[in-house]
Amino acid sequence: MALNADFVNAFAGPPLKPYPDSLPRTRIAVRRSAAHGRDVFATRGFFCDEFVCEYRGEQISWDEATRSHPRDPDNPDHAFYFGLGDGTMIDGAIGGNSAGWLNHSCSPNCEADDHDGRVLIHTIRTVPAAEELNIDYALAVDGRHTRSLRQRCACRCGSQNCRGSMPADKKKPPARPSFPRPTAT
Repeated sequence: MALNADFVNAFAGPPLKPYPDSLPRTRIAVRRSAAHGRDVFATRGFFCDEFVCEYRGEQISWDEATRSHPRDPDNPDHAFYFGLGDGTMIDGAIGGNSAGWLNHSCSPNCEADDHDGRVLIHTIRTVPAAEELNIDYALAVDGRHTRSLRQRCACRCGSQNCRGSMPADKKKPPARPSFPRPTAT
């Protein structure tokens, strides 16, 4: 079935301004969950490759992150750090937003991209309203992926493609599914 332009425009809403600051905050909601404590859910449907939100927080150096970690000694592996391509990090625990509650999945429906020091989250497939939004953390870990590390960073996503652990597979990058974006006819 071909989508007509009126349907696409009604679903997508008004055209997006160049920066995500202009978007309504009702696109996503953080809710409690038994599995992860808090999850981020879509409050409306998203097309493939559609902007969802920005991961916000204070931009800090790797040294600052090392000095301030862990924030919670009882849960030392829980952090809100997002590494940027220039070697700095965004600390979502300071000035962060709802994007900090995006959970990991080995079969994610969203992806994060670094755009000039801003981390923008977008969908990588069509996402219906009420579905949990998630990304592949693909944690960068120097050194060997030991049994202890895999246990500390155990994955509970439950997807068919689950790696069992959140660190990135050093042999292959995370797979990005290829889904066509709907087009107006």
